Amino acid sequence: AWEKSRQPLSVRVRPARGWQYAPEMYSDGAVRVTITDVIGRWTEAGGVIGDELVCFRVRTEEGRELTLVHDPDGDGWIARD
Repeated sequence: AWEKSRQPLSVRVRPARGWQYAPEMYSDGAVRVTITDVIGRWTEAGGVIGDELVCFRVRTEEGRELTLVHDPDGDGWIARD
């Protein structure tokens, strides 16, 4: 299911080895979620002005896996299951 989250995500990033940044925590409304592992990173076409989206497959503190997608040009984040 590649559904967008219903509310905009607020994502805190950290410096990462091999990449410029990686997510470490996100907020979906009033709920804060800690990311314990970044499992992978890739890019996809489809940014605001046709540039690439940056995708991170992550694992949360509760053990859930999901994909966080960043549009660097629009500076927005969405979550995909």
